[in-house]
Amino acid sequence: MRLTAALVRELTQEQAPTKETVIFDTVLPRFALRLKPPRPSQPERWAGWYFVRYVGPDGRERKCRVGSPATMDLDVARKAARAALRRADEGGDPAADKAAARAAWTVREAVEAYLASPDFQRKSDKTRLCDAATLTNHVVHRLANEKLNSLDVPAVKRLARAVEHDTRYNNRKRRLGGSGAARKTVRVLSAVLTWVVGEGRLAGNPIIGNLRLDGDGVRETVLTEPSQYAALLQAMDELVASGKLRLQSRAFLIVAAFTGMRRDELRKLRWDQVDLSERRITLRDTKGARLARGGVKTESVSLPPIATAALAGIRPDDAAPEERVFVPVRGDVIEINRTWTLVRSAAGLPADLALHGLRHSVGTVAIMAGMSLPEVQRLLRHRSVGTTSRYVHLADRARLQDRAMAAMAPQFEDLTPGEEAAAGTGGDPEGRERQ
Repeated sequence: MRLTAALVRELTQEQAPTKETVIFDTVLPRFALRLKPPRPSQPERWAGWYFVRYVGPDGRERKCRVGSPATMDLDVARKAARAALRRADEGGDPAADKAAARAAWTVREAVEAYLASPDFQRKSDKTRLCDAATLTNHVVHRLANEKLNSLDVPAVKRLARAVEHDTRYNNRKRRLGGSGAARKTVRVLSAVLTWVVGEGRLAGNPIIGNLRLDGDGVRETVLTEPSQYAALLQAMDELVASGKLRLQSRAFLIVAAFTGMRRDELRKLRWDQVDLSERRITLRDTKGARLARGGVKTESVSLPPIATAALAGIRPDDAAPEERVFVPVRGDVIEINRTWTLVRSAAGLPADLALHGLRHSVGTVAIMAGMSLPEVQRLLRHRSVGTTSRYVHLADRARLQDRAMAAMAPQFEDLTPGEEAAAGTGGDPEGRERQ
């Protein structure tokens, strides 16, 4: 008979069936409502559900449940039934698709399997710790019960926005959210999805090739002017004199700014790796060796005089070889992120100059000074010269800015003091517009 909303309501809520009953819809053939009589212990409750009947790819008749009248309107059920029947008519198997969807991993299950996998265990201790925290605090926190095969680019973008505006703090009073945390969350999630694809649990990674992130691998903001370095040193000296900056932190930033050493390399540095007389640092278990899974296990960093003096100023007379060079106030490693923000602001440096931007500044200044790419590659200890070549465009941009200022300078040379004020920030709006 024709299924109507009133009939469905009567059959499923008002009049209990006395035996198992199936009613096929005359409006949509192969779409039906099945009813089962109530149990003697619960005479007021009985089961009912919508389903479709079709012939599967193997020629056998099959049934696929569409939904329940208790939670699905009749019109919605008909729409779902049409989609299932269309899939069957195209040679598919809606029931098998549904079973596969039920068996598909949720995001929580995928993350748990990934964290227990040998691939993840081969990562360094710090990488495992950071990635596990990112997955727990952001991915599982927001997408735990989502099916992997339902993830798409819009869902990942919503996740990134949520992480960016996350105002929670961890036990160390550090904010969990932010733009950097959002980028890292997407990258770690993409690594999980790629691993799941390799395990045969997902057809493809929806992030790769479909979502472009604002990268933080190459900092566009770098230091190229001697005046910027002078401002950095002066600001640190003033902060030390006022008691707002530790000598340990000052030395840390000086070595980072003038050698290009990475933050974690400096955090783990021990006195037996530092030779002040030879002005050299020897790094062990380097990033390049870990990435190459072989090759040299040590790297050498030359210390310029200013960095040598900074390290000499904090070296205790009785320093033990295994003692950390940069001793934290508390915790395992020195906290430098907030210190860098304070110093950067006091020096009047660009607000988007990241701490790692000091390393990029070394590479950029070296190229501007005429060093070849292989020389800068050895200076920064890159495995590939292709990595070093990324700094060329930063040096070219700085040169263009210098040439532009040099070309503009002659038109201001003959200005009287009054005209100079008008051309600068203190004149009339038309004068500022002309400048």
